[in-house]
Amino acid sequence: MNNKTAVVLIDFDNLFKKDLSSYNENDFFVVFKNIVNEIVFDIPNINKINIRLYGGWFKENTLSSKASILVNILAQINLFPYIQINPLRRIYGSIEIATSLYGINYIWHNTLREKNGLPRLKVNTNLLTSICEENKNVCPAKILNKFTKSKNRICSVPGCTTKNKNVFISIEQKMVDTMLSCDLISFCNEIDIKYILLFSDDTDFFPPLALGSHIISESDKKITLAIKNALLLDNYKEILEPFNVEIIPHNYE
Repeated sequence: MNNKTAVVLIDFDNLFKKDLSSYNENDFFVVFKNIVNEIVFDIPNINKINIRLYGGWFKENTLSSKASILVNILAQINLFPYIQINPLRRIYGSIEIATSLYGINYIWHNTLREKNGLPRLKVNTNLLTSICEENKNVCPAKILNKFTKSKNRICSVPGCTTKNKNVFISIEQKMVDTMLSCDLISFCNEIDIKYILLFSDDTDFFPPLALGSHIISESDKKITLAIKNALLLDNYKEILEPFNVEIIPHNYE
């Protein structure tokens, strides 16, 4: 029997927005099972489903605490082989955090970075009320704007020597969106992969979705984008209308 594979690409922080401690093993199991159920129902003859989770999994060369917790949770989820009742068949698959590109045995480290201090935040003064203008020393917007003018900025409270860079830490992901985009294109070129399902509300993925749709235009493959915010549905459909990308809302989390 020919292998017909579906791949699910999940922008993790977009799908699972709450703190990881707010979820348990069963929460993840239910989400993944519902995703698999819908794929099996919608796409005939699929016999393998691979679910890949994309996020900032490495702080320098070490798994982040979040990634370590998630790996342990995933190890307890026994979703595969998935048994379809009618018709009776086994569907194999995997659930994994994406630490390397598909087909390339190289782990990308430094995908989660911490920076000291908040960047400068500008205030739209046109939207501030006259009350804020008259009370600059207590208006949070004005105070935050002043405190973030420099990472060496000192607290305005008399006698306090606290600096912006010493009390604030900003966390950002690096290379994650690019890894997902590269994988999406790679999967579009794989003969056995018949269905690609992406979970993200991020418009940064529109260009790779468009390119992917072009690659598979003369094949029997299908690409679907699942978004969390249903209010964006019409706008996203309009933007991607020239491309054969199905866009659906979801409420898995």
